Amino acid sequence: MPETLRFIPATSLEGGTPVGSSYLKTYATCPYMFFNQYIRPVGETEDARELTGIRPRWQSRALHLGTMNHAFLEHLYLSGCRDGEDTGEWDIDRAVDGLELAANEVRSEYQELTEWKEDLLQAKMLGFYYMDEYGPKSPNRDWPRFQVAFDGLGRPLIERQFELDLGYSGYYVTSKPYLIMWKDGRLMTRDHKTSAASYARRRASNIDTDPQFTMEHMILSELFPGELLHASEINILVKGLLPKGQRKDKREPMRFIRNTTRRSSDTIESFKLDTIDLLQQIDERVATFQRLWEATGDLESSAGAAFPRHGMRTDACHAYNRPCDFIDFCTNQDRISTHMRAFSPRRVAKRENRAEEIDGY
Repeated sequence: MPETLRFIPATSLEGGTPVGSSYLKTYATCPYMFFNQYIRPVGETEDARELTGIRPRWQSRALHLGTMNHAFLEHLYLSGCRDGEDTGEWDIDRAVDGLELAANEVRSEYQELTEWKEDLLQAKMLGFYYMDEYGPKSPNRDWPRFQVAFDGLGRPLIERQFELDLGYSGYYVTSKPYLIMWKDGRLMTRDHKTSAASYARRRASNIDTDPQFTMEHMILSELFPGELLHASEINILVKGLLPKGQRKDKREPMRFIRNTTRRSSDTIESFKLDTIDLLQQIDERVATFQRLWEATGDLESSAGAAFPRHGMRTDACHAYNRPCDFIDFCTNQDRISTHMRAFSPRRVAKRENRAEEIDGY
């Protein structure tokens, strides 16, 4: 059995501003998309507006399906953790209970009940496939090659958020790997993503340049200085599969794709400097926007001047084979007030400390 990590990394820095890889990636992709998602003022009156950003009132079904899949896998791995040890004894019933709980929490965010039922069925089917592929009775079973890592108090490092002070203007970066694990005695992270079959292989290959995994390495290399993070793994769950009796092609479809990536110390150091540079740019653009808005009173022109629309150039307008949430703000700017009806204030994420929550795993 691998040794437990001998300390508990900090998980709740006091003060400061948290940023994750999505925050930085969105800005680098399209500053105007970033403005809408993280900055656009929201409030009942103009005087009470706060820079919180907006989100669609009806979230993408893909996001909800991913939430359900994560819940299933979280409870599946937790079910095998006992007394600071990964036994590999997965409990499918416990995983389904966790999945149904997560599904019920997002049910009200579906416009159609039939869509919610379809996604719940899809998530259950993917979960059972996963159990068949990597569970205790499979020849390809994860355990004992892959084992959940534990902190110094014997708590599993599953869905734990980690934070690192950047040393710049009160910012700290966050990372929440699905799982920190041992593979053949070497420390790794694993993250699960849900993807359509047409995009799954491309999604898996993009791991080498995905900033999410670079940020994971940067944060964990600081918080776990005594342990070398060997690699990060992405586990793609392919959605949209039909039950065998309903498939025209009787060949077994591709259900899961795994790929690993590594980051050198030079890459991590360069990424840290690039992160600080992006945050400086964001601070400057926000200050420019506020100055122009105060001087002119014209929110939209001030936003356009401070946050360029780079989406066309970076292909962000139709990334992942679906239009950007804010594409109507770019293509029909005269009706932005009408478009706003489809949005609500962004939910500002609360800082998490799963150290207390996991005691009863």
